[in-house]
Amino acid sequence: MTPYANSSLSSTIPWSTRIYVLLGVLLMGGAWVFNAWHTNWALAIAFAVAGVLLAETIIVSAHRHPRLWQLLFWGLLLALLGFLLIG
Repeated sequence: MTPYANSSLSSTIPWSTRIYVLLGVLLMGGAWVFNAWHTNWALAIAFAVAGVLLAETIIVSAHRHPRLWQLLFWGLLLALLGFLLIG
């Protein structure tokens, strides 16, 4: 196995994801340097970066597997309507 076997993975990662991961690492480094782990701003920014990464992952996955996400969307919509009728 060559050391460059997973080089296709690094070429498929979007630049925005790389920037968000770098931002998260810099945030953790800054919070450690300034001893700000227990402050609201560090946690809020960490959750915001995680939320953006989650949304981007869902969007990329929806473009790769549109039929699955369409099925999931309609299933969740029907479940929500069912809960509304029960309540």
